[in-house]
Amino acid sequence: MRHPLLKELAIMEALRSRPSGMLTYVLRNILAGADRSLTTRQVHAKLRLLECEGRVQKVPSCSARDHAWAVKEPAPIPVRDRYYLTRCEHCGWRGSSEQCPVYRGWDDADVGCPACHQSFLCDEIGEGA
Repeated sequence: MRHPLLKELAIMEALRSRPSGMLTYVLRNILAGADRSLTTRQVHAKLRLLECEGRVQKVPSCSARDHAWAVKEPAPIPVRDRYYLTRCEHCGWRGSSEQCPVYRGWDDADVGCPACHQSFLCDEIGEGA
């Protein structure tokens, strides 16, 4: 059963508040507050799904019985001199404009997304975006 407090955004924000890692039951206590209907098992199941998606990872903990979890930061994207870092507004792909196909029109050219083949790329995004 899905629990209303078990939102991915809330989990990711809580984990980012402690970059060294957080035990499952501590995360459960932060998410639940006074509501005792959210169980550690539900939180652990959600964390396992996020781990499969590559968004969180297990990190060493002081506890022998429980896992500590942390946000898995994406590797930096290499961008060569004349290219720029870009993001697709349609599917969320991020990468160098060097990887993008160019669709030439009658009077201009659009840079397309190599993942979804749409032309929804932001012109340029900063490293922190």
